[in-house]
Amino acid sequence: DFDSMKRYCNRYEQICAIKERKFKRGLQRRIELITHILNIQGGQFDYRDIDIQFRRNKPQNVLEIAQIITMLSGELSRETRLQMLPTIDNVQDELQKLEDEKQQEVNSFGQYNALAQALAQAKAQGCDTVITTGGAQSNHAMLTAACAARLGLRCVLILKKRGVTDRKGNLVLDDIFGAQVEFMDTDSYEDIYAEMRKRCEVLASQGHKGYIIPVGGSTALGSIGYAECVRELAEQAKEAGIEISHVASATGSGGTTAGLVLGTSLFLPQAKATGLGVDTDPFEEIVSELVKEAAGLVGQPVPTDMDSRFRMIYHVGAGYAIPNAEDTPYIEELARQEGILLDPVYTGKAWAKFLMLVKEGYFDGQEHIAFVHTGGAAALFAMDLG
Repeated sequence: DFDSMKRYCNRYEQICAIKERKFKRGLQRRIELITHILNIQGGQFDYRDIDIQFRRNKPQNVLEIAQIITMLSGELSRETRLQMLPTIDNVQDELQKLEDEKQQEVNSFGQYNALAQALAQAKAQGCDTVITTGGAQSNHAMLTAACAARLGLRCVLILKKRGVTDRKGNLVLDDIFGAQVEFMDTDSYEDIYAEMRKRCEVLASQGHKGYIIPVGGSTALGSIGYAECVRELAEQAKEAGIEISHVASATGSGGTTAGLVLGTSLFLPQAKATGLGVDTDPFEEIVSELVKEAAGLVGQPVPTDMDSRFRMIYHVGAGYAIPNAEDTPYIEELARQEGILLDPVYTGKAWAKFLMLVKEGYFDGQEHIAFVHTGGAAALFAMDLG
């Protein structure tokens, strides 16, 4: 019974303690003799400086302990959980190794925010003007204007003449940040890129140097920032004791989605990624190409399971940068229940389609799904939600 087992264990502990004391005295005498000999030879050793400790060599189920430690994630600190592992002698050393490994990952995947990296390159190349594009209420264009102002760079925004072009929402902020805003009546970004290149030539003739940032900052370099986002998401999910099975986000230019696809392949291999397209560009091809380029930049293999890992679903409605009246209830519901704002032409459209897919059974059998909110709220002040 329990009492008998308890008495047996207590007796066993007493026997072990007695043997440890005897063995410790014997070791101390030997150490004292060794230090005495060394001191005769010119050394300066004190045997009392040497501490003797014993660790019981008890049979332990390390796998079972590891499973218990995993279950305690979020309940106990990482240091305390590491102390529970019998195979780790120095917890502080192990913690430092973990930090070093994390820093190595950050060095590979961090510091690659699309806009931050582009502006850093512009400064490094001696440019004094940045030129970018997007829709009339582009969040990316507004942030570029803000960051350029902070860095002392001129900012030219050549925007599609689509959506709300009145001085509202992000256009108000563009003006406040001092950006030069122009509109082009075209549906093709290739037309705009051609105009941007001409502007750089004109700037060069005037003694200036321009730097072109693509729509949405969507480059392979920028995509790595969202691969880093997935790494952080994976860490948070692990701490919470959950397994993310699917990641979804708005797709307006392809860079964010490419980063999420690359990130899931590296840090959440069990998860799939869905891009919710708010424009009609061929994002299947755009995303795949950006994934390939981004993987090469960080020395990682290109995912071989793109067909099963990644899918695009479109929810454009009347057109890019034009709100869908049927999406308004979804935007209002999230604001009123969670206090989270979505803009009506980007994240709002994506969120509405995301919830429609949930109702349609697209995510059936998947318990933990992450919708990545990529920002944007100022456009709410420019548009009638209907």
